[in-house]
Amino acid sequence: MKKLSAVVIALVVVLAGVGPAYAETDPFPGVDHMAEIPGTRASSPAGFTQSQWEASGTYLSYIAAGCPAGSGNAVSVDVSLRIWSNYCVKTWRSQSNIDALQKYNDDKAAAQASALAQSLAWNTANPGQQRCFQWGPITSPEGGTASGGVCANPVSGPAPVSQTVTRTVEREETTVFESTQTSSRVSAFLTSVQALPSVTNKSRVTLPKIKQAKRLGISMKTVSRSPNVCTVKKSKVQFVGSGDCRVRIVITDGVGNRLISTLRVSRA
Repeated sequence: MKKLSAVVIALVVVLAGVGPAYAETDPFPGVDHMAEIPGTRASSPAGFTQSQWEASGTYLSYIAAGCPAGSGNAVSVDVSLRIWSNYCVKTWRSQSNIDALQKYNDDKAAAQASALAQSLAWNTANPGQQRCFQWGPITSPEGGTASGGVCANPVSGPAPVSQTVTRTVEREETTVFESTQTSSRVSAFLTSVQALPSVTNKSRVTLPKIKQAKRLGISMKTVSRSPNVCTVKKSKVQFVGSGDCRVRIVITDGVGNRLISTLRVSRA
């Protein structure tokens, strides 16, 4: 007889009004950020539907009690046994961690501003040409590094003919995703975007994919902001003319947190 393996789908849902605590005293020592807090799980009998579970006394008592401060509600489903579970996950962050994240964001913004100033100064000294400058890497307090390139608009003048493609990702709106896995996948995606070839003779650029996006509840939408230069369909950027192609990228997680960036690709 074949042994059936249990398949568990987990969806973390942080309820409105249940935010991370910023006190320095950890209310759940030994529990990782966004990990399950022991002793908070409530589960249905096997074979229950979602409506049966949410009408049960166990579920209603769990919801009435709520999760303690510094945590949020999460849901998991064992699809092979049809067991529904609710439990609390740790959302608490120390103030020192919040301060470290703020410093990281400030340092990154300063590095990007410095690279932009260098690019503008070079472009001014070389009218009609453009040179992009790199910033970073800057180490995140949550692990990993961030780096990229910034390109100031070229100063008017006779532009040389070339097939150079330069790009940078400009953050318009950013957020700290509650899931560390989501943050890691999005960071890896943006790093992959920055690693796209800088020189190409092709008329199409293919954007990388966010790994495990469907499993993590991540969605991504892309829209061309310069349709006279390029069009976008899913992950394909198609050049239809020369100039500055701007692609708006919106990444959203399962609870509505989102990051908005603009990808700039210049092709002479």
